[in-house]
Amino acid sequence: MIYDKPYKNTQELIGILEDRELHFIDRNTANDLLNTVGYYDLINAYKKFFYKSTNPERYKENLSFEYLYNFYYVDKEFQNVMLNGILLIENIFKNKISQILSSKYGVHQDDYMSKNIFQNKSYRIDGKKTHSNTFIKQLYDKKVNSNNPCNAISHYKNRHNHIPAWILFKDFTFMEIINFYRFLNTKDQEDIADKMIVAKIPVAEKVKHLKKMLQFLRKNRNIIAHNDLFIGNRVSPDMTNPEINTMLPNILKTISTYQSNTYSLICFIIILLDAEILRRNFIARIKRMNIYNGNNYLNTYYNFLKLPKDFNVIIDNYHKILNNNNLETMIKGNKKRKIYHLQNGVYYNYLKPENTIYFNDENEAVLNGYRKSNR
Repeated sequence: MIYDKPYKNTQELIGILEDRELHFIDRNTANDLLNTVGYYDLINAYKKFFYKSTNPERYKENLSFEYLYNFYYVDKEFQNVMLNGILLIENIFKNKISQILSSKYGVHQDDYMSKNIFQNKSYRIDGKKTHSNTFIKQLYDKKVNSNNPCNAISHYKNRHNHIPAWILFKDFTFMEIINFYRFLNTKDQEDIADKMIVAKIPVAEKVKHLKKMLQFLRKNRNIIAHNDLFIGNRVSPDMTNPEINTMLPNILKTISTYQSNTYSLICFIIILLDAEILRRNFIARIKRMNIYNGNNYLNTYYNFLKLPKDFNVIIDNYHKILNNNNLETMIKGNKKRKIYHLQNGVYYNYLKPENTIYFNDENEAVLNGYRKSNR
């Protein structure tokens, strides 16, 4: 049988790419990278962004293989920042649930996993309608009654007379702990959501938003962990910008018509990181991405992610706020109208906080697409 995708060695692949007008600065390095990183991750993952046409397949002018590799490296570094934030939130969420359930019902697994504390209802899980009793029993059997390979659980089963929630929940997958939360009674859901989201909004809204944010984070976690395409993925947060804005500091708020799944991901991580030091570290890691902006790699990457054009300024502003820097001596920009105001300007003190961005100087404002106010 003749297959439409036969095996080709790296030299043959380089020849195909050269026919598609991709340039090579160092063929030996390209050979090594294709042998290690792989053709699909380096080439197929980004071709729709760098082809000038798809029929026939041709790369944009003067594009090099080395540029594609550097772009790939930036993509992976950014994904690592996001993954680290998501994993922190997964751990925070498990800890919040264990704290609240342990304080209310006790530290024995039979108490905090009693069917009496869950709703008497069914949800669709893995495409199948599942009742709370069934879900909790299956989870209990899997984590407690079986020969669980988790070292911490084995230790508590063999050396202690109970398995505390903060130990048992460590072995739950992100999906399992999310579904566990969905089945909890309404009051427990509200108490947990109130601990996870500090914004001053109704607790019922917190519960609704928390469920959506966690599912969105979980899906992005799987995309990153399983090496699926991150740029251009179609996972959406199922929340409007006005809803997200109610939980954000003013500097991070966006206009209602703006849409970027990646910006929503960043905002959800910030909302759910429960300690200021964690938010500072997360934002600092995003700021450090600027070291990759040689040859405009980072700006191109952020553009493909549909992040705001002034994203770096927004992150810099928020970083300064987290580090207690005074922004009121800086140039102010109107995010909606893309106009900047000097301190002696008529409207400098009249901009709404949620519509204000801050610049170090006029040049930075102009570079980010803002024009000077006439007054």
